[in-house]
Amino acid sequence: MEEIRHSDTVFIYALSSPTAPETVRYVGQSQNPRARLRGHMGDARGGAKSHRANWLRQLIAAGLEPALQILEGAALDNWIERERFWIAHYRGLGARLVNQTDGGEGTLGFRWSEEERLRMSETRTGKKRPPETGARISAANRGKKMPLAVVEPRMGRFIVTAPDGSELRVVGLAPCCRLHGFQLGAVLEGRIHHSHGWRVRREGEAPKPLPAGMLKGLPYVVTGPAGEDYLVLNLTEWCAEHGVSRSALQQSLKRKAAYQGWQMIRAEWREGEWQVPANRPIFPEFKPDLTYSEERRTRLRERMRGEGNPFRGKHHTDEAKAKISARAAGRPSAKKGKPAPSSQVYYRKQYVCISPDGQAFLVIGLAQFCEERNLTRSNMVSVANGKWSRHKGWQCRRVEDLPEDLLRWVRECSIPSPPDIDQ
Repeated sequence: MEEIRHSDTVFIYALSSPTAPETVRYVGQSQNPRARLRGHMGDARGGAKSHRANWLRQLIAAGLEPALQILEGAALDNWIERERFWIAHYRGLGARLVNQTDGGEGTLGFRWSEEERLRMSETRTGKKRPPETGARISAANRGKKMPLAVVEPRMGRFIVTAPDGSELRVVGLAPCCRLHGFQLGAVLEGRIHHSHGWRVRREGEAPKPLPAGMLKGLPYVVTGPAGEDYLVLNLTEWCAEHGVSRSALQQSLKRKAAYQGWQMIRAEWREGEWQVPANRPIFPEFKPDLTYSEERRTRLRERMRGEGNPFRGKHHTDEAKAKISARAAGRPSAKKGKPAPSSQVYYRKQYVCISPDGQAFLVIGLAQFCEERNLTRSNMVSVANGKWSRHKGWQCRRVEDLPEDLLRWVRECSIPSPPDIDQ
């Protein structure tokens, strides 16, 4: 018998019963199909447990050998797709194939029976892998990457639908999402309906229509006071970059009104890209209604009168006041162990602020200092706490956080602020 072999060709073959050659029972691949058939027969005689082995044992018991038919010769880079094609082809014709997978490398399409699942569960229940075994396996596999030829057959096949309705066939969602910034995994799980207008479904599933009104997350068109248009894909980042209030733009979209000359509408998919809508409206300036409703007026009146407050009109007795005063006397406050201040004394923290040109200031209380120099007090506090390095070029540190020699130099060289505070 002549061997069928070629070093650069992978043959897709079919096995059938010699009594019914037209009925295909198994589809496989090999560069040497005759040798592969001998291997299948040897596995069946050796007691292998599979649908293919059971079928071959029936033929062996009847003194028969399966008929081999070469379906096609495929290249090394596309034999997986061709084998899956022939398996799907014969399954579509109603053939009772004994293939346990959908073809290709790996176990794509394989399903364990309930008896096998129960047997594996019973044998593994209560067993734990020793820690040294897990460490050895981890060390052996660390840094290794599986080749693409092995990983790709295990990746899912998906159909991605663009906003204009065109469809793309994608192998694996992760590379597509990283490339375009989509969240197609959330779309596939059903947590969102689309990502920037793009939808996805598994290959072979029927497309799901997009529900009406589910257009949240599409790109926006922001129009500035001078009439300039911006196509915005990420509203939060764009607002932080241009110094525009995100909530104001969202209110503009909701109320169809402009806020200080800024307005926002949704973009339109046209000619293969996101564009400004052709019939873009011009919103009027938003004028807030500051009048209170009658319900709110009633609620405010009740709050001012203290209605519903069980402690309204009640006061501490002199004995209770004396107990509270004695209990609080000498108790340290929450401000780093300082004694509790009396009602006439207001303690302010001391800071050392250094301007962008290197000038040092000894500051007692940041509020007035920041107001005079157009600085934000909370940002300067963040600099003092170490969260930020600078605010508008200014550095800030608390006096108690400075070394004694540096603090002495600051007191000698710095400019006290405000100047009317006693040093």
